[in-house]
Amino acid sequence: MLWTWDKTDAVIFQGVLSAAASFLVSTATGRCCWTLFLGLWLVTSAVYVIAAALQVSPEGRAVLITGCDSGFGFDLALHLDKLGFRVFAGCLLAVGGGEGSRRLRKEGSERLHVLQLDVTSSEQIRKAVEEVKKTMPKEEQFWGLVNNAGWATYGELEWVAMDTFRRITDINVFGLLAVTKAFLPMIRRSKDTAASPYPPPPPPSATTHPAPPPPATHPASPSSPRHTHPAPSSPRHTHPAHTHPAPLLPRHTHPAPLLPPPHTPSPPPPRLPPWA
Repeated sequence: MLWTWDKTDAVIFQGVLSAAASFLVSTATGRCCWTLFLGLWLVTSAVYVIAAALQVSPEGRAVLITGCDSGFGFDLALHLDKLGFRVFAGCLLAVGGGEGSRRLRKEGSERLHVLQLDVTSSEQIRKAVEEVKKTMPKEEQFWGLVNNAGWATYGELEWVAMDTFRRITDINVFGLLAVTKAFLPMIRRSKDTAASPYPPPPPPSATTHPAPPPPATHPASPSSPRHTHPAPSSPRHTHPAHTHPAPLLPRHTHPAPLLPPPHTPSPPPPRLPPWA
């Protein structure tokens, strides 16, 4: 296990916590708790060191990081280099003498390699793949890819040009996809299952397609004239191997009988007065 400054900071932090806990116990009991302080510090530091030793070993593993000119990519490249990884730092201004690429070459070890990489250029991506294959020893594995390169701008919709939106999409979306597609075969060939949890797809020649399911059959409905079963009593339509259905007979519908209109009684004659 490679000892780094972050592990030193963690051990010191465990000591501070142990001192605070011992001070509280000493205040509550009125006794000196140096033994408790040293014991807590020793136990917590030992647990941290053992847990750190069980982490992924960086030996024989290479990582590519895009957008290492500044910011997170720059810091991550130096951090992984100190941990022991072989780092390929892709910089936009590696050839033009950018400040970030110069500092990486100066502060990094011999395991850190600075590459000229513009994620929107397919030619530079292809050259980066060739450079990684040529530089990385055969016994090492291309273990990881960090798509850190990105670009953003802010403004009202009416004030931002369409070319700006296209540039954002080219870098943050299509650039990410292009770099991942170029380096994914190298990651799949890695023997470590943690770097490639999914098995590689079979070659096209070995790919088999399942047979289509048979067409669904539905039972014949007794009320449907199209599915009428053959008449077993007719010898003329019965053969040893084939059975012909009975001829379809048209359905006859009889019109409803015409009924006379309903009889309405005639009104009674008017009554005459008595003197008539």
